[in-house]
Amino acid sequence: MNISPLRQTGLTRGISLLEMLIGISLLALAVPLVLGSLVRAGEGGMVTRVESRCARIIPACLEEIYAAREGRQNLLTGSQRIADFPPDSEPVCLGFARRGGPVAKMDPEIYHAGLKQRGARGIHYLAAITVQTVAENDSTAKRRLKISVEYPATAPAGKRRKLDFYTGIP
Repeated sequence: MNISPLRQTGLTRGISLLEMLIGISLLALAVPLVLGSLVRAGEGGMVTRVESRCARIIPACLEEIYAAREGRQNLLTGSQRIADFPPDSEPVCLGFARRGGPVAKMDPEIYHAGLKQRGARGIHYLAAITVQTVAENDSTAKRRLKISVEYPATAPAGKRRKLDFYTGIP
């Protein structure tokens, strides 16, 4: 009788079903953890990118407000002078490019619905400018400016992430 040398030493080729099930279960536990950490790292990179773009977006919004008040040509109002700009109503929205430069004033419908495609018209970020009247004490009221940098521009307004900046009306 011919007995193979592997059988004599107790070694067999391949893996057992139990070993395979243990390996698959370990992979099933490890893969979602790895993918989840990759997604969170990407989100953290996006937040960092937006925060660095805010260094250009916020001053550009303030410059647009100054230009509107002085009657200079700008994205918000054309060339008419508006003394009480921005108004205490619907947010005024500007679209910004990937690097943080202003591109265009956004219509309220587009602002609420989001852009149809990523990078449409070169817009990646939105800045919503609103004014709140705050009673400082009994006799005076102060206007507070809120600039919300929102991203991504393709998402509807309720699903965008926001970074809010507050200042007094310039």
